[in-house]
Amino acid sequence: MFASILCTAAIAVLLLKWNGRTLEEWAFYFSLNTTISTLTTAARVTLLVSVSACLSQGKWLHFVKQSKLKALDVFDEASRGPLGALTMILHVKTYLGLSTIAAAVTILALGIAPVTQEVVDYEQGYKPVASQSAYFSFAHNYSSGAPILDPGAPVSISRSIVVHLLMCIY
Repeated sequence: MFASILCTAAIAVLLLKWNGRTLEEWAFYFSLNTTISTLTTAARVTLLVSVSACLSQGKWLHFVKQSKLKALDVFDEASRGPLGALTMILHVKTYLGLSTIAAAVTILALGIAPVTQEVVDYEQGYKPVASQSAYFSFAHNYSSGAPILDPGAPVSISRSIVVHLLMCIY
């Protein structure tokens, strides 16, 4: 859980430090998006490890009170993923305290990655450089390598594609 908090704090520090700055200033080997995504994944994984342990402990605390084996299976599935956590929330009739909260966190963790993908936004713009000229290349001629057919002959599909390409050049 502590590692998850550290990763989340690192994300917050990065976002605060790089807010409003240009990409040219970013000198790290990986992009800012990749760094945020990696920290987010690490935070989510370490959080879910702690949540899974909490659910497993809750399983035994619940078993001491009620000795139904079905409840053990529900807790066990909830500690394994979001579908089991949803099943636990929907099928367990009594309030289970921290175990219910842990199951909800497991389900909500699905939304962490898509939300953090939208955190970093790059604005497109032009940067005029007065000391340099811009150059671009273009084709002066196109040859498909196909023999030229008689102009009076029916046009095949492949020839019509070649004609459309030639029309784009001239």
